[in-house]
Amino acid sequence: MKSRKQERTKRMASDRIYSPKHQPEMDTVPFESAVETWFWFIKAQEAKNEGARFTAGLSITPRNCEPTDILKILDNLYRNRRLVRDHLLVLRHYGRRQIPPDPRRIKEVRAHKLWKEALDRIEPVLVRKGIVRAKKLTCNRPNKFWAHGAVVHQGNEKTSSVRSNISLNAIKSTTHLNTIEQGTSW
Repeated sequence: MKSRKQERTKRMASDRIYSPKHQPEMDTVPFESAVETWFWFIKAQEAKNEGARFTAGLSITPRNCEPTDILKILDNLYRNRRLVRDHLLVLRHYGRRQIPPDPRRIKEVRAHKLWKEALDRIEPVLVRKGIVRAKKLTCNRPNKFWAHGAVVHQGNEKTSSVRSNISLNAIKSTTHLNTIEQGTSW
């Protein structure tokens, strides 16, 4: 027979077991670009340095990452020598200013080059992790590459070869027209 004290200690021990709170799945909003992500990260770090505390899921715009995730990505790129100290210094300086370097200003030309290099190396990682929305490829003239979306119909050998010859001739003629528009010829 168990004493009351043993039962009470057993109950108290089970009360100490904590389980994480279930939070409903929230629709998160990925960033549009690495630049937007970087400026958000800098603002978050500045707020943290001033004493703010972050709780996941309580922001106005729910993001699918935390500032520490960005920091880990930077650390990994730096350790793998994809980013150097100059990249990080330029990112920090212009991140605090909340504007990218202007390539038209003579004093900011090198900073702009380093800024572009750094963000070009950071962005694929951010896209792969789902932090930044993948860019869609677009062209200036929507019908320029119409042949890429052409459908090849299968049928008997005679009709399919005729169709493929027609589509090849159409592609060659549009390519020829495009080169004439640009001022070059075959």
